[in-house]
Amino acid sequence: MKILYLHQYFKTPAQNGARRSYYLATALAEAGCHVKVISSRQQKSAPSGPPLPKRLQVKTYYIPYDNLFSWIKRLWAFVQYAGLALYHAFIDRYDWLYATSTPLTVGFVAYVAHRLRGKPYVFEARDLWPEIPFALGFFKRLPLLQKLLYSLTAKVYRHARLVVAVSPSMKAYIKQRYGIQHVVCVPNMADDLFFQVPLHCSASVPLRMLYAGSLGEANDCLRMLQWLHALPPSLQQQVRLSIMGNGKQKQAMQAYIDQHGMQKMVRWLPAGNAEAVQEAFAGHDAFWVCFAPIPWIDTGSPNKFFEGLAAGRIALSTLPGWTAHVLRRYRCGFVVHSAEELQKSIEKLLDAQLRTSMQQNARRVAQRYFHRRQLTRKWLSALHKYGLLKSCPE
Repeated sequence: MKILYLHQYFKTPAQNGARRSYYLATALAEAGCHVKVISSRQQKSAPSGPPLPKRLQVKTYYIPYDNLFSWIKRLWAFVQYAGLALYHAFIDRYDWLYATSTPLTVGFVAYVAHRLRGKPYVFEARDLWPEIPFALGFFKRLPLLQKLLYSLTAKVYRHARLVVAVSPSMKAYIKQRYGIQHVVCVPNMADDLFFQVPLHCSASVPLRMLYAGSLGEANDCLRMLQWLHALPPSLQQQVRLSIMGNGKQKQAMQAYIDQHGMQKMVRWLPAGNAEAVQEAFAGHDAFWVCFAPIPWIDTGSPNKFFEGLAAGRIALSTLPGWTAHVLRRYRCGFVVHSAEELQKSIEKLLDAQLRTSMQQNARRVAQRYFHRRQLTRKWLSALHKYGLLKSCPE
């Protein structure tokens, strides 16, 4: 069986970025399928790295993209990729197509290929599109375009053989909004690699916190610095924050650090691949998941959330919704929406016994509910149920 896998930002473990698609594509290859991935790269030369698994092929095209780009330049990058993906959807030989956002344009490619070639497709929604772009203010003065995007989105969902949502709340919304039942929830995964990070169960002071991820407008990581600066001076002495990432807010964050004399409290780490992130987790007690208070943003499935839990680190998250429920129910982190809430959380974490217990809870939750092997089996079972795989691997 041949499968065409469309993901603009496909990453291998040797690269910096989320590896969900690599694990899913590898699972298909291990199930005996021939998988061809169409992706993009930011460098002119193709990246080097370890050999890919047998029956997995990755073809990348040079399409510049950066969080610092204007939305028009980012849109152009999406359009470029959509054109190349459509080309492969028409000329390649395959049995069915797997299209994963972002961006949503890849879903349109799958829909067009389905209508013109009769190929079944699976659409994976990593963000709730187009609700989140609209919430961010895109196309707000173009109501007719918004209406058109809603109409196209409905076609993508309804004509897919299967829709994969990355959170329970996203699954519920898609089913209700678009009147479909062929939706399965497969959250992002806790990678086995991060289970290898030793648990750091100690009462070390200062409390060491890590933020590893994008520094874009949707993350609004400047709030972390503002809340840290608002802590009482005695508590500021007992915390340290390391930041590993790039994005539009990085310069503003550095300016805030300089302006308020926070150089001793905050340090920058160079961005790196999975191995570098794993090493960073090993040297910290807790980690941040930071997003701006944007409607629908809590329906996502942030990759670093699962990596942090797998590493046995305590989460400090600004997200409401389903991930907040996980943190509260299993006592493996805190939901933080203000400087006052951050202060209370840090004061609790200075208790050595509680810190040890919460770190153990985090590892336990990751292994029990979000383990990579468990979720890939669930995903393969859904593909088999909807007639896309001839047999379901054990």
